[in-house]
Amino acid sequence: MSKNSVIVLLMTKEPVKRVADFLEKRLLIKLEKDPDPAWEGRILRYTGCGFRIRLDDNHELEDDYGIAFSAYPIGISIESYRQGPQSIWEPLENSMAIYVGELLHKEFQCKCIVVENLAKVIHSFVKGK
Repeated sequence: MSKNSVIVLLMTKEPVKRVADFLEKRLLIKLEKDPDPAWEGRILRYTGCGFRIRLDDNHELEDDYGIAFSAYPIGISIESYRQGPQSIWEPLENSMAIYVGELLHKEFQCKCIVVENLAKVIHSFVKGK
């Protein structure tokens, strides 16, 4: 996952396939296996509308900056193509990630956090709320 992306982390035991199916249905997108051989076909991605969304059930992020990444088995990175000033794209990435986090939290009733640049939690959805 890119250090310059916004990441939605999901604390759930749901299979990644169920999460992917839900995202496809709610966001009206089609996730496909990432063709990059470095990912061994385990990452699902969508590229379109100026965004790249990657779903990974083995993000391998180490706990850092006081964030327990290892407690969240599913990660969804959201990044823009960054065509234009960062001041335009950054708020859109953050808003999109918070929206996706809220959808997942409501559907799976699990804890979910949205992290910016692998260093700062910008939103947290607590289980049951």
